[in-house]
Amino acid sequence: MAVPTIFESIIANQFLKIPSWARIITYFVCLIVIVYQVIFPKFIDGEVRDYKGDSFEGSFAPYRDAKVGTKYHGRFVATATSEKGDWSLPLLDSAITGDIDLRIEYLSPTGETLYESVIVPRKTALMDNVLIGYNANTTQKFKLLNQLDADDVSPNDSAGAPIGFNFINSVFAQEKYQQQYAPVKSEIDNVVQSLRPSATSSGELSYSEKKAIQADIESRYNIKLSTIDIQQSKSADDLSKIAVTRIIAKSGVDNYAYYGNFNAGGNWDECFFKVIGDNPKRAPQFGDIVEATGTVNIRSGYIEYSWLKGWENKPVIGSINPGEKFLIEEVKRVAGDYVWVKLHPVD
Repeated sequence: MAVPTIFESIIANQFLKIPSWARIITYFVCLIVIVYQVIFPKFIDGEVRDYKGDSFEGSFAPYRDAKVGTKYHGRFVATATSEKGDWSLPLLDSAITGDIDLRIEYLSPTGETLYESVIVPRKTALMDNVLIGYNANTTQKFKLLNQLDADDVSPNDSAGAPIGFNFINSVFAQEKYQQQYAPVKSEIDNVVQSLRPSATSSGELSYSEKKAIQADIESRYNIKLSTIDIQQSKSADDLSKIAVTRIIAKSGVDNYAYYGNFNAGGNWDECFFKVIGDNPKRAPQFGDIVEATGTVNIRSGYIEYSWLKGWENKPVIGSINPGEKFLIEEVKRVAGDYVWVKLHPVD
């Protein structure tokens, strides 16, 4: 007869004596850990391909001279591509909660060490081999090649008229809106009453009355209401909602906007801004001043992939008008070509 091990003795003498509910919980915890270890990947694997010509199509060779890295448990971890262009990184913290920002280190033709960022959707990182293309002849040297549905990734984020009414039914947006709307509406109503005692907040205003309200709101809250804001506002209620949008957009909340779709050839398939300076059509960079060329939503974050809902936009917190200028604080490339920016209004 075999002598029981110490572990077996503990199970026989102690574990089986604990309450049944505690044993059931323990069983489930063990089951979850086992399933996680078996199903969830331990590494994220990928390949870098070297393309010629002016696109990321056709024949390619392994790209051997790159390092691929990202943040892992608060530290930057990188690995060099193999002779076959393959690379592998430990499972990333961000892979569980969001997209992965890969930083690629490579050498320019002159031997200078350069860096480029590629945003990899969580689904791609966990379910597929991450394919990254390199082309020395394109403006964007590295691009995510894994096929994604462009209609799902592109937010089609031009804001509809009337401007300023683009709040969605979310706790974040509604709380910010309610905090600001009542006092602003009250102050605008007071201005309307001083100009025309018989007027109501929903009645149509003349152009001169709207300009008077504009001057009062801009001086009181240090914001700017554009000519389009004034033209599209018919009543004091309209102006109140637009003013609140502008105030929220300037209140320290992260302001993100969809900049456009910048293809591998260095051209915009669609674009809502232009860079002020040397080359208005180039891709935006940190520190650039840009001017809006279309009407686009301001959101509390950039678009991300959700396992439950697919590509999902963050809440709308305002809108941008043509002609308004912004400082670029951060640039995010989503699924290779789709450019989002974190921005701050400038006068």
